[in-house]
Formats: sequence, C-alpha cells, structure tokens
Amino acid sequence: MGTRNRKFYLYWSISFLVVVAVAFAPKYWLLIFSEGVTISNEIHWHAFFATAWIVIYAIQTLFIHKKLIRPHQILGYMSILFTIGVIVSGFYVSLGLVERALASNSAGARPLLLVNLLDLALFGSCYTLGIKNRRDGITHKRLLTLAAILLLNAAFFRIGRFMIGPGFLAVLLAIVLTSGVIILYLWSEKKHSQQPNKRLWRLAIGVIIIHIIRIPLAITPIWANIADVIMKNFG
Repeated sequence: MGTRNRKFYLYWSISFLVVVAVAFAPKYWLLIFSEGVTISNEIHWHAFFATAWIVIYAIQTLFIHKKLIRPHQILGYMSILFTIGVIVSGFYVSLGLVERALASNSAGARPLLLVNLLDLALFGSCYTLGIKNRRDGITHKRLLTLAAILLLNAAFFRIGRFMIGPGFLAVLLAIVLTSGVIILYLWSEKKHSQQPNKRLWRLAIGVIIIHIIRIPLAITPIWANIADVIMKNFG
C-alpha cells in the first residue's frame, strides 16, 4: 500500500484525537484538576478506556505508516482489552446517568439508556468485524475506522451540548455529525484507495439507519419495560 494511503489514515486518526480533546477538555479534563468537583469512578474509567482506544487507533495508523507490522499486531491484540473496557465501563456509566435521571423524574431516562447501549453495541460490532477481517488489510482498516467514528458519537454529543445546550436537539446534532463524518470518511477513502467499498457503504448506511430509528424506538413502552428490567438487575 502506498505512502499516500497510509498517510490518509494517519490524518484521520489525528482528527479523531482533536475531536476528543475539544469535546472533553472543558467538562472533563480541566475539571478533574478543579477543587470541589466530584466525578464518579465509572466516568473516570470510561474516559480512560475510550480515550486510550482512540490513542491506540492513532498509534496503530502510525505503525502502519512506518511499516512496523509486528508492533502493530501486538498492540492490536492489546486493543481487545481496551475495547472490552470501553463497553463495560460505558454500560455502567449509562446506568449511573439513568439512575440520576430517574431520581429527577426525567422523561428521557429510559430512552437515554437505549441510545447509549446501542452506541456501545454498534462500536463493539464494528470492532469485532474489523478484528475478524484482520488478514484483509483494507477491510480491517475500514471497519476499525468506522468503529472509531462511532466511539466519537459521545464527543459529538458533548459538542452539541456546548453549541445548543442539553436535551433532544443535542442528541439529534450528534446523530447528524456522526453520520456526516461516516459519509465523509467513506467518500474520501474511496477516492484515496481507488478500491470498491460497497460492503462498507451498506454497513455504514445500516449503522446510520439504526442511529436514526433508535430515537423513536427509545420512547416505546416495550423499551421502557426492558429498561426497567436492566436497571433492576444491574443498577
């Protein structure tokens, strides 16, 4: 694979790091050094695993750019543990958010749980597919990049809250931003690789559809009952 295409993924990884820094600096990274601010251990763990995952993705693209195949493979196996950490910590962070929302009688408590759990499920699914296709270099990179973009959905939500405040509109803006970045990546990747990516397009469109339909699905009575069962057993 040419240097141009390896740099392509390196540039994308740098942009992911910038998004994470911009989104979480005001409401997390700067706050942890402030006196009188209490942040739960679940949030600390999730921030650690999610940020580390994006950093690992960036390092992996750098390894490929430098043709350091063996270190890339070793770090790839290590990334499995960080992926599990992202999902498990994200699950418990979601439970904590819902518990606080229920305590304040927020109507969005149960829908919030579905939104977050689907985010984690989509991220984990794309990552798993990427690892499964690790012997197919181009498919492997495409799927892991899609997983990285999905993990950034929380960062886009933070940006939305900063721009228009908390609430449903911030969720919608995060969906628009995540979907837009996915489409931008697919279009630019095809232009640089000059290889067909119809499978990835179909997968990405499916992901975008799930992102959209989870909103009306989250307010159905069936989901409210499922959410109560989850909170009862894990909350």
